[in-house]
Amino acid sequence: MLLLSSAVASLVGCSSSGYDKDLAARIDAYRSAAEFSALNTEPTPLAGGRVLVRAPRLFTAQFDDPEKEDRATPPFLRDYPGFQRAFEAQLDVPNAKLPAVLTVGIVPSAERSRDDIEADVLRQVRGEESFRGASWQKGRELPDVAGVTRKWDVLTLKGGQLFDRIIAENTESKRSDGTSQIWVSADPGQEFCTVLAWRVPEEVATAVKLDDLAPLVARTNQIVPAQAPVAAQEPAKVPQ
Repeated sequence: MLLLSSAVASLVGCSSSGYDKDLAARIDAYRSAAEFSALNTEPTPLAGGRVLVRAPRLFTAQFDDPEKEDRATPPFLRDYPGFQRAFEAQLDVPNAKLPAVLTVGIVPSAERSRDDIEADVLRQVRGEESFRGASWQKGRELPDVAGVTRKWDVLTLKGGQLFDRIIAENTESKRSDGTSQIWVSADPGQEFCTVLAWRVPEEVATAVKLDDLAPLVARTNQIVPAQAPVAAQEPAKVPQ
């Protein structure tokens, strides 16, 4: 009887332990889902599927060709490093719509160094009168979706700049206040360097919440390991 009781207690203990672990995993999953709920659930594969990025739900339009759509790249950064795609949200303001844009670029580290990318970005940015004194905030640390700490360099640009305004389906470019941020992935030894550029007019800043969205999107940036090529199958040997 004593042995039976011990066995039952042991089974209950194991069952309880397994339940606790499962419950903790579910709670973590719910917390993560809630934290990233402002972003699309499914990531967008870029750079031939090697890099994944989750764009904000609010940014429903996409541009793949910066030559066909001027808003795909910032007016002060036309030579955009490794342009891949732009995501856009159009927000209602009195008598018009104001676009907010997220531009994504990806550059293989074997082709160009992060230092070179940042120097080129800064050179172009400082050509804009409002941003003559711009400088990088280096080494900002954020946990990615897996909890691994990643580093980013960030350029924050506040002040007057050109923003598009859509009035009765006609687009006008007008200089007004707003915020742009450029995020560059800065992990040592990274295979790809990701460049995220945000442009948000001041009139829609409350709706976009850039200071919340920019770190969230950066945290979802993932590099997918390259798949090993499938070895060619050798022809079967013919018996002699």
